Amino acid sequence: MKDYKTQVPDSYYEPIDNGGRIEEFTYSSIRSDNGNPCTKRALVYLPATYDSADSKMPVLYLMHGGGGDEEEFLYGQDRQCHLINILDHMINSGELEPLVVIAPSFYYEKCQAVGHDISEAGVLTSNWHTEFRNDLIPAAEKLYKIRDDREGRVFGGFSMGGCKTWDLYHEYPEHFAGFCPASALFPVKNNPFGKCPSDPGFNLSKAVPFFYSGGEDSPLPELPFQNDGSLERALYLAKTNDFKTSFDDIKFE
Repeated sequence: MKDYKTQVPDSYYEPIDNGGRIEEFTYSSIRSDNGNPCTKRALVYLPATYDSADSKMPVLYLMHGGGGDEEEFLYGQDRQCHLINILDHMINSGELEPLVVIAPSFYYEKCQAVGHDISEAGVLTSNWHTEFRNDLIPAAEKLYKIRDDREGRVFGGFSMGGCKTWDLYHEYPEHFAGFCPASALFPVKNNPFGKCPSDPGFNLSKAVPFFYSGGEDSPLPELPFQNDGSLERALYLAKTNDFKTSFDDIKFE
């Protein structure tokens, strides 16, 4: 594993001339909590070269945390979004291949997450991968010039969105070129959001590039007590991806 700690240049937080744009994207789905038809909303980042591109672009799906919504990544708090500017700078400088970013939501109404019951949020999170695979991906690939092959898709998420990132790795590794969970570690054997290793179809051998982002400090009081679950997950990833380095002797101090 390689530890990436490259600092984003301060200038990348500022907008550039003729940068990319954000669109609102809606698609039809079925509510997992009551089975009723619904219209879901996602935000889409399109790079400056999208309209003139002759070929399909790779796509990055980004899922928000439990207290956020589809605006979390691309608009940010108080509409002070830096991710768009960073993408524009990296694409403009040639550091990043032009790509489309799609930010969906677990929830059915905008800002439903605010004050939302966490147990119900967990149900929506657990069932969301069905909507993603059956409704969101087909609709997005029909409307946008995005690649529809495994090597053209990456999925990432923060916190609860990171948990769903892990679940997609558990269940659909053959559909993605990489996964990027951020601040999301939970037990493998007693997964609260999806399948467990004893369930049919759980990924035990498919290697996929993984990029994990996290920190040593946390404002949440329960996280320091999740060491064992975190270690279990790290060992699972090492085994599934057949790491050359052994992690069997790792212990948290």
